Amino acid sequence: MTSRQRILDFLRAHPGATSVEISRALSRTPADARHHLIGMEREGLVHAVRRPSQGRGRPEKGYSLTATLEGNSLAAFSEMLLDAHLGAKSESEKEARLRDLAERLGGDFPPVSQIAALPRRLAAIVERMSALHYEPRWEARVAGPEIVLGHCPFGAIIARHPELCRMDAHLLEQGLGAPVQQLAKLEPNKRGLPICVFAVT
Repeated sequence: MTSRQRILDFLRAHPGATSVEISRALSRTPADARHHLIGMEREGLVHAVRRPSQGRGRPEKGYSLTATLEGNSLAAFSEMLLDAHLGAKSESEKEARLRDLAERLGGDFPPVSQIAALPRRLAAIVERMSALHYEPRWEARVAGPEIVLGHCPFGAIIARHPELCRMDAHLLEQGLGAPVQQLAKLEPNKRGLPICVFAVT
């Protein structure tokens, strides 16, 4: 049995386990466990969840299997719906439908006209996208603010449906009232975790 399979089997029995807990249970080093977890997260096999802090310091990160590996058909069903909704459409029709999906996903975003200052709009969209499990944050940059997404809610199907990145862009633009440009797609950050980055232009 490979190290990855052992980790997946452990997570199936212990959802939310941290890399330290996994390394102890499987007699691996924490660095080795993290290495495999990062790769599996990038491939949409596991996803990270924040565990409540047990005192001082940052909350621990636990890992669970994605819906595909947990044995349900949500990913496959989502792909069928997207194929039916977007397949065999012209590029302009696809773009219009992606904008519509973003608007539906944004739900109760307040109208941009009601939030004058860009920092307040950024804070509002980070709050909304947090509820949608994107693990977002925004960072000030000389060239303009950037929005970093620490988790892709569509990781299980993004390889077959990269157009969902454009839906994310539309979601951000609708919330900000400003165009955005994607700078990174599931690229490892300094800690080796996959992130997506959008610049406000």
